[in-house]
Amino acid sequence: MFQRKIFAKNLNHIREVHNLTITQIAEILKFKSRSSINDFESARTSPSVEILFGIADLFGVSTDWMLGRSSDAYAFNIDTIKRLEATFYSLLMHPSLVKYPERHHFYEASLHLIHSSNLDLLDSNSSKREEFCPAARANILFALQVLLYASQKYYEDGLGLDVNLPTLISTLFLKGKKTEKALAELCHFCYYDVLEFYWNPHPSLESTFKNTIILDISKEPQSLKDLDSKIIYLSKKQASIY
Repeated sequence: MFQRKIFAKNLNHIREVHNLTITQIAEILKFKSRSSINDFESARTSPSVEILFGIADLFGVSTDWMLGRSSDAYAFNIDTIKRLEATFYSLLMHPSLVKYPERHHFYEASLHLIHSSNLDLLDSNSSKREEFCPAARANILFALQVLLYASQKYYEDGLGLDVNLPTLISTLFLKGKKTEKALAELCHFCYYDVLEFYWNPHPSLESTFKNTIILDISKEPQSLKDLDSKIIYLSKKQASIY
């Protein structure tokens, strides 16, 4: 029997931990309106199997955890994480990313860290990704999915063409629309905090960073401002050993 209340509670919690608005998660999952998420979180309706897997994939957690059947969100989900990593690795190699880079501006910009030295993090033939704890790998995948969604959204809206990432973020902040500012802030966090945090640690702190969970579903949600402060603290700790 589907436990709507448990699913509703877990969905609301994981969405807030990842600082997604109801509108954002609905758009990322390609729902026609935000009402479906409202209905799920209020336990009025249950998701289809396809939607359940889509939600679990977005956050890199197991469906068993979403349904309250497991207390560990990642214990039985490593195959799913590997599959998602393979998907993003394939996207990196896809000809359209080279032929039509403007369509994937945010996403492409976010990947320079992989291209520079960590492309093998997503390569199924590499052992490097195994050095990260499953939750950290789920955090990285979430950040990439947000940036991919944003790149497609901005391209469709006629934004983000022929400008670099910092300029685009600044432009969106200055446009004045609340929804655009919120998404720009989330993209800024995913790019500058999550990806750079995991991919550019000082060598002496690599093992610590790879087992640090930024978006921690075992704890209460934190605002992007508080999470940014957490990253700054850890970055200062890293800088002090240079």
